[in-house]
Amino acid sequence: MASFDPDACKAVSPDGAGCSFSVVIPVYNRPDHVRACLAPFLLPEASGLDVVVVDDGSTDETPEVVRALATQSRGATIRLVVQSNSGPGPARNRGMDEALNDWVVFHDSDDIWLPWGVGVMKNALACPEAAKATVLFIEAVRFHENAELDRVTEAPVALRLHDTLLDMRLDDPITTVSSCNVGFRRSVFQALGGFTGAVRHSEDTDLFYRANECGPVLVIGQPAIMGYRQSLPGSVTQTNSGDAIRYVRTRFLIDRNKAGLYPGPADKRNLALARTVAFTVRDYFAEGHLGAAYRVWWQGVGLFLAAGQWSSVVKLPLTPLLHYLRPGRYRFRWSRKGGPA
Repeated sequence: MASFDPDACKAVSPDGAGCSFSVVIPVYNRPDHVRACLAPFLLPEASGLDVVVVDDGSTDETPEVVRALATQSRGATIRLVVQSNSGPGPARNRGMDEALNDWVVFHDSDDIWLPWGVGVMKNALACPEAAKATVLFIEAVRFHENAELDRVTEAPVALRLHDTLLDMRLDDPITTVSSCNVGFRRSVFQALGGFTGAVRHSEDTDLFYRANECGPVLVIGQPAIMGYRQSLPGSVTQTNSGDAIRYVRTRFLIDRNKAGLYPGPADKRNLALARTVAFTVRDYFAEGHLGAAYRVWWQGVGLFLAAGQWSSVVKLPLTPLLHYLRPGRYRFRWSRKGGPA
């Protein structure tokens, strides 16, 4: 991991005007969220940006909302592409096909860029070191309600460059690695074949593992550029159907790794994926889904062993007990019915 001086970027492009990029936003039935999502790109500071909104078969007024906002923009050029419902992966692929710039950043329709985000991104991409990168990630701050973002302040810029995507996943302190805060050079993304259509969830993680040998990865570690909306209780990721989704996507990633479909050193691949699976198990315990936690833990045991993650083999399944000994470190709760979920 190499850090470098962001002031050098400003010397190359003081206002960032010389380094534009495209933003791809898939959306489905989110008229209210998409208004807040597009608001930062309507401002003059976003001039020169190319924003592609891919409506994935919405059945409400979402397309009309996007069209109206596009006519009001004083900043980015906003274009709407409408397609039949195909899922978020194919929608992002379609947006990439329509994008006009070399760098294309993906953004979810319920997330919101912070006021300084566009300027920081333009300057970061103007850095000489950024010219080496083929993939980038931007830091995000997590939120539930829009008003929470008013308390976020701009921090000094911190940029880091990693040799590979696996190195970034294992070594970088960035808090979010998702399809909502990643950017690709168009040529690299298209050479990879884009997001898989085989599953509707974890297609981003699958792409990141496939992209390991595509070249250096730039991380904009400070300031947070966007707000990453967290699922609320009752949303699909917080229900039994959400449990099933996460179980299937974990199995999908483990099977593809075992089949040798991901490039890079096996030890790094196994370690990175083991951490991903362990993170999912911890989330299940924290949300009170005891049965789901143990099912995912069991399917990950072989991976934990291959990665030498003995703590995940021995201590992770003991989380409910350890919670009572050290509740601050081991998150766990019981279901509302009074027993394990």
